[in-house]
Amino acid sequence: AAEALEATRLREEADRARGEVDNSSEDTDKAGAMREELKRLEGMVRETRGEAARWREEARQAQVEAARLQKDADRLQAERGTFAAEASKMRSERDGWRKEVQRVREDLASKVD
Repeated sequence: AAEALEATRLREEADRARGEVDNSSEDTDKAGAMREELKRLEGMVRETRGEAARWREEARQAQVEAARLQKDADRLQAERGTFAAEASKMRSERDGWRKEVQRVREDLASKVD
């Protein structure tokens, strides 16, 4: 937005300079200076447009990178859910084995007595 405003301002200055050059054709020194100023302003407009294009490309690349990172985050979140479910299953199995070991110990203890 700022680049567009700057480009518009520079374009208006260039138009104003063009008009002044046309109106002062008798004064060749002033006309020459105005032509140089016009060229300078037009160069600034081209430069500003080039910067705006680079910024748009950088923004596009940032959006692509953000989308890739979001995709990675979604994948990792899904993996986290899978690992949490697997860990819960393993804890349940461990608890089952503990109960079985306790039952076997109690059974052996009752046979020893």
